[in-house]
Amino acid sequence: MESPRATGRRVYGITRPRVTVAFLIGLLAAVAPAFGAIQHVDDDPNPCTPKTGTLACPYQTIQAAIDAAAVGDSVLVLPGTYMQ
Repeated sequence: MESPRATGRRVYGITRPRVTVAFLIGLLAAVAPAFGAIQHVDDDPNPCTPKTGTLACPYQTIQAAIDAAAVGDSVLVLPGTYMQ
């Protein structure tokens, strides 16, 4: 007699594809908080104040972005020349 697992039939009342989808959703929910904000840096002058690190109002120095970054954040440095 074949096992229910080998035939793809229900195992404990749940079909295998549903178990896989539930696992992936749970994994995504667990990993999602690990991704932080993106701190943008651009050497071009920008009149906005205060500098918030967004693409619309980026930091002008890499150090300012590093200082503002929290655990899990990324610092995206746009092309340019940075005198640090």
